[in-house]
Amino acid sequence: MQEIKSFMKTDKGYMLSGIVIGIILFFLIYGYAPLVPTNVSFLYDSSDLDLMSHQFGFDFYRRSEWCHPIGETESYPYPYISSVINSDSIPLLAIPGKILSPILPEYFQYMGIWHLFCFAMQGMGAALILKKAGVGYAHTMVSVPFFICNVPLLFRCFHHSSLAGQWLILFVFLLIMEQGKMSLKRKTILWCLLCVLSVLIHGYLFIIVGILMTLNCIYCVFLEKKVREAAVVFLCCVVSTVPVYYEAGGMAAHTNVEVFGLGMFTLDLFDVFNPQYSSFFTPFYESSSEGALYLGGGILLLLVISSVLLVRDYEKIKKAIIIRKKQVLFLTVSAVVFVIISLGVTGQFAGRVFYDIRPLLTNDLAIKLSMLRSTARFIWPLWYLILLSGLVVISKRMKNFKISFLLLLLCLVIQYADVVPATARGGAKEIVKGYDTALSEAFDGRFTSDAEHLTLVGPAFIRAAADLAARHGMSINASKVGRGPKNSLQIATDEFNTLRLKHDSVYVIAGKDLFYLEPVELPADYSIFLCDDLFVIFCNDLLVEAPGGSAELISNEDFLDYINFSKSVNGSPEPITNYEDI
Repeated sequence: MQEIKSFMKTDKGYMLSGIVIGIILFFLIYGYAPLVPTNVSFLYDSSDLDLMSHQFGFDFYRRSEWCHPIGETESYPYPYISSVINSDSIPLLAIPGKILSPILPEYFQYMGIWHLFCFAMQGMGAALILKKAGVGYAHTMVSVPFFICNVPLLFRCFHHSSLAGQWLILFVFLLIMEQGKMSLKRKTILWCLLCVLSVLIHGYLFIIVGILMTLNCIYCVFLEKKVREAAVVFLCCVVSTVPVYYEAGGMAAHTNVEVFGLGMFTLDLFDVFNPQYSSFFTPFYESSSEGALYLGGGILLLLVISSVLLVRDYEKIKKAIIIRKKQVLFLTVSAVVFVIISLGVTGQFAGRVFYDIRPLLTNDLAIKLSMLRSTARFIWPLWYLILLSGLVVISKRMKNFKISFLLLLLCLVIQYADVVPATARGGAKEIVKGYDTALSEAFDGRFTSDAEHLTLVGPAFIRAAADLAARHGMSINASKVGRGPKNSLQIATDEFNTLRLKHDSVYVIAGKDLFYLEPVELPADYSIFLCDDLFVIFCNDLLVEAPGGSAELISNEDFLDYINFSKSVNGSPEPITNYEDI
């Protein structure tokens, strides 16, 4: 028993305990259904378009031809160059998944395993940081769940899945705390490893890690006079990450780019107090989805308690600040830098804009900056630092062990009840292996290898059609990816209406969107099938055998009648500016 207690007080004991806590919390919140690799229907049928798109990004990537750079693909969306970085499909897992694709099942997802891994790493990183900060084992174990049961993390899980990799921020904190005890070689390797991992997970995390690395190097140069060490770390990080970023497809670009609203998702300084994702309180104002920064009832309570303790111990805190003035200066400057970056081009407070510099930007610059439109995410390091500070103060400044432990436990119960039910979403409610639709039942295995593309006509992104295309190794002309095409569906609709049909393409249009078509007669060698209110049109040469299921062959005349009736009901269509999801 004594040996176990001694082990638990070591780094390995804290690591193991943090991992176990993370795993337990994952099962409490999401259960085991998301962990089944062939359980994909909860991703395809998700009401969250981002989650659906991330899975489709991997599906098309794994079946596409290898390109150079290896992370690029032209199949999702065709014919534009994109990548697994742009589809947020987590290159760290997608690239090995493509290599192993021949031995993987037809339907395969790694999103559930990824989130379990993130929970475990979040728990491990938090436990080690708290240990290095001098927090005892019992207090650490009750503090670790705060790093998981919070809005910034849970809001991203099964939504912006790659951004669940916030454990990278915790490991950067840990490296900064411990680097003074390391050799230059080890420190450089660890910094490079964190930078490379962040590149292969998500661009925003890469920028956050890169900023922290740069600030740390500046600290080494100006406050510790370690110019050579800082230069070695910085240059090695740049040299190691640039080629990885390039090979993962980070530089994939094309001219027909969808420009998103610059300044839509900047930081509102009051979002940490706005209970937008709370089970107890009503939000003070409506914030953007990037305002997912609410601290939670439990964390707010522990910050109030820690503030009281700081005021009580003001003289001791003052002396500690004087002793560690270099570190305090570094933290203060870093906090200011992250606040400024997070505010971005539009500073906001409680839903009101107090400055807006967008009119000063050129259009070209606005287009380039639109990739970083969600600047509110850059506040995460400061958010976690505030949480860490509150936990450390209560654990170390309260003299009564039992009272401090019970206070943390009370705050944790409040935090869980306030945040988890209102924020945690997604995940699989049941296990459904594979993904069966009326479209796949009718056409799966019916096309020849000459059917290389599936073209959506009209504004609808049709999930069943995307699944059919991925299963057949066909490309698709639309996607929900960063730097996606701005008018690919309008282009396809115009081509269809002018009969510029491609013999290697299968065309699909939703019945509700027929009024976007012109009543022109299709060539005699084309077939039209109606399946589950979807019209599937293709050259007869592409068909191996007659479709099954509910697919019904209709004549050209009947198809024109459908179009004319839809036009009489809906009138003239507006230009397609973005796709609708069905």
